[in-house]
Amino acid sequence: MTDPFDPQKIPLITVHGLLSSPITWLNLHNDLIGDPEIRQHYQIWHFFYPAGLPIAFSARLFRDKLQEIYRFFAQHDQYPALHNSVIIAHSMGGLLSHTVISDSGDELWHRFFEKAPDEMTLSAEAKRELDHALRFQRSPYIRRRVRADRPYGS
Repeated sequence: MTDPFDPQKIPLITVHGLLSSPITWLNLHNDLIGDPEIRQHYQIWHFFYPAGLPIAFSARLFRDKLQEIYRFFAQHDQYPALHNSVIIAHSMGGLLSHTVISDSGDELWHRFFEKAPDEMTLSAEAKRELDHALRFQRSPYIRRRVRADRPYGS
């Protein structure tokens, strides 16, 4: 977050592409907060992920951080604005953000492995980690996602 949390404003979350960072969104951020209508209704959040992780684990990190922040701010579900969050994503960020607007079911698991999770010979921790990375459900807080072909202003 670039400003203190405002429960009345809709989160607008940016997710950068591979080998990039939230600084990619600086021009967009400045233009958005310069617009009085947007500034009145939206709060801007930026997500940073390390480029060296596999996509599934970066996506899991994104889902975990979103869940953590929503759990903290929306403990009693008293802030309707949080249920209208918007993601703006570029490149790899689009892939990561797709996992918060989708249900994977067992599809990804079966693309990686021929056996169901309970048939795998793995430690409980490894099975839990893989399961968490490869099976996910749509976030109830994200209303829409915008994919940017290129970072704003470049």
